[in-house]
Amino acid sequence: MQSIRERAYDNWKVYSLGGELMFRCNTKKISWYLSRNLANQIADDSIQLNFQPKGLGHIFDKYHLEDRCNFCVCCGDNENLTRHHVVPEMYRRQMPEVVKSHTNHDILLMCIKCHTSYEKAASELKKKIAKDFDMPLNGRGRVRLDYNVKVKKVASALNKTGIPEDRMRELRNILFTWQQTTNKVKSDKLDDLIEQALMLPEYEKTNEFIEHGEYIVSQLLKDSYYVTGSEDISSTRERWPKLEEFIYLWRDHFVKTTNPQFLSKHWKVIDTQNLCNSKSQHEKLIPAEWFRYYGYLTNGGILEQDSWTIMQTDHVLLSKKILLAPSAHQTCAEDGLESPQIGMVGNTKHHSDGMGSNMQEGKGFDIIR
Repeated sequence: MQSIRERAYDNWKVYSLGGELMFRCNTKKISWYLSRNLANQIADDSIQLNFQPKGLGHIFDKYHLEDRCNFCVCCGDNENLTRHHVVPEMYRRQMPEVVKSHTNHDILLMCIKCHTSYEKAASELKKKIAKDFDMPLNGRGRVRLDYNVKVKKVASALNKTGIPEDRMRELRNILFTWQQTTNKVKSDKLDDLIEQALMLPEYEKTNEFIEHGEYIVSQLLKDSYYVTGSEDISSTRERWPKLEEFIYLWRDHFVKTTNPQFLSKHWKVIDTQNLCNSKSQHEKLIPAEWFRYYGYLTNGGILEQDSWTIMQTDHVLLSKKILLAPSAHQTCAEDGLESPQIGMVGNTKHHSDGMGSNMQEGKGFDIIR
C-alpha cells in the first residue's frame, strides 16, 4: 500500500454565474477553466464561471461543498495518507457509468495504519459476499495448470537448503526439462530458471471466465425500474435498488468498523442527495419502498428528513405509482436556502386510479415497473 505524494484536496471553490457555490476542485481543474477563459478568478481560492452550465453541480450537497481536510478520517494523522475506496474497486468498476460518476463520495483519506487495519475486516466481508452469491473471489471459469504447479513446487524446493544431493539432482533435471519444452526461458542458469518458474501462473482463464465483481454487480442489476418525468419521457433514468443497498452496505460497514472520528458530519451512508442522479434540483425522487426498507416510512406516514417534510398517501404500493408531494413550507434551516422540491413540481390534481384510491397527478415522476 503506497501513500499519496501530492496534497489530496486543494479546496478551490467554483461559483455559478448567479453566485451559487457549485462544487470544489483541485488546482489543475481551476487552471483548465482559466486557461480557456471559461471562468474569472474572484478570490485567492475561488473562481466564477462566465457561462451557464447545464447543471448546478453539488449546489444542495453540503458534503461536496465543504472544505476537505488533508488528514486521516479515522485517526486524524496527516502523514502517510492513502485514498480508500469505501466500495471496493473490484465492484465499483463494474457498475453503470451513472453510478460510477458519484465515486468521489466514497473515496476517503486514511493513513496506512488505519487503512491496513480496515482492509482485514473488508476482506471478511468480501468472503461473506462470495459465499452468499456462490461466487469465489478469484472468479469462476478457470482451469488448473497442473504442470505449472509441479514446476513451481520444484523451483521452490531448489531454493531450500538441506536437501540430499540425489534429490537436488532430480529436481534440477525436472527444471531443465521444463526449460527445454518452453520457448520463453532462454537462460541456462539455474538461478534464472528458478526465478522464471516461480512466476508461472497456476490457473488459466477459459472463455467462460467471469470475475467475482462482474458477477456480483450483474446480479444486483437484475432488479431495476425506470424513473421518468411525466411530461418529458426523454428524462427517463434507470434505478437499481439492490445495487444501492449494496453500496450502503459497504458504507455502513466502514463506519461501524472504523468509527471514524474525523469524518465529515455531512458524509452519509444513505446519500439521498445523489441517489437519483436527477438532471436538476427540481427533479428529485425518493422511492417510498426505499424509505420503507430502512424503516423510515409507513403507509400514510409523514417523513421528517434533513428538514424536508415528505408526505405519502396509502395508494403507493397498490398502484405502484409513486408521487411524493413536498410540504408547502420546505426550507433548509441551516443555510437559509429554499430546499429542492421532491417528486412533485407544479400544481396537482386528484383522480381515481381505478383501484379505489385517489392519486395525485402533476409534473412529478412515475415509477415504471
